[in-house]
Amino acid sequence: MTVKLRTVFLTVFGAMDELMAQISPPPPKASSLPDWALDSKTWKDSARCGMLTLRFDRCWEYISGVDVNGVWAEQCAGLHREEFLGRALAGEHRFPTTDLRALANLADQAHFWFQHALQTVREFGSFKASRIPRQPAIYRRMSRQWGRSDRGPGVLLRMRRETTFDPVNPAWWYHQMTMVEISAEEYEAVRAVNPEACEPSMIPLVGSQSAAELLDPELEEKESLAALRSTPAGCATLDRLADKMFSDFACVFEELEARRLARHVAGPCSAHVTRHVSEKRHGAKGPTSSC
Repeated sequence: MTVKLRTVFLTVFGAMDELMAQISPPPPKASSLPDWALDSKTWKDSARCGMLTLRFDRCWEYISGVDVNGVWAEQCAGLHREEFLGRALAGEHRFPTTDLRALANLADQAHFWFQHALQTVREFGSFKASRIPRQPAIYRRMSRQWGRSDRGPGVLLRMRRETTFDPVNPAWWYHQMTMVEISAEEYEAVRAVNPEACEPSMIPLVGSQSAAELLDPELEEKESLAALRSTPAGCATLDRLADKMFSDFACVFEELEARRLARHVAGPCSAHVTRHVSEKRHGAKGPTSSC
């Protein structure tokens, strides 16, 4: 990362941690959600269609359970099901795509979730996780055999996310993701009519890209953090991601600052928050870079 991008990531996720601790109810001793497992043989035995289910405790902080269909895990991630599950629970998975795309996707997913979480707080006075809307299908590139050090070429996927919340306490929830491998022709057909659905987190950074560009065997190296940091153009791309994050998470900074002012308490991120609000009002773009 550049210094600027690292600073923004630490500031943003530090602010989110602090804010979620305030707006989320304490978790109960046990979830009222039923036990879950993959119950569809269509998914269980499929190499083309992947289903990944994560169970989170205390909002999004801890993964307490995970399941995946084993055939897909072996074909796409290059890992046996048991190894895949073990790495997921231990937080030891590699990025499933290039470094740049993984960071951009993480930032966009967190922004979607927190934007709607704060909206429910403002509308209902408390966090209503069940009000977070369903996300539409998106089309993304994933690295074949991404669980191994010797990654293979890219693969194109249609992805959908489903979230199920505990009706008693939304601090417990399941996140289920389905991933279906698609052809380059299908990807281009979607991009022709709905380009915003194709690698949406990357459009502000590099523009809309064709299937051929996404399947470029050298893309892993081109979008690695080491390669990006080695050139002025690459550093500029990383700094665009930092600027986008700083702008996207303005709602988090402003909500947190308002809560601190209401309590007359300055938290550990107060300097960053105060500076952000000041810069936003004067049109500035957040921390100054650089590599």
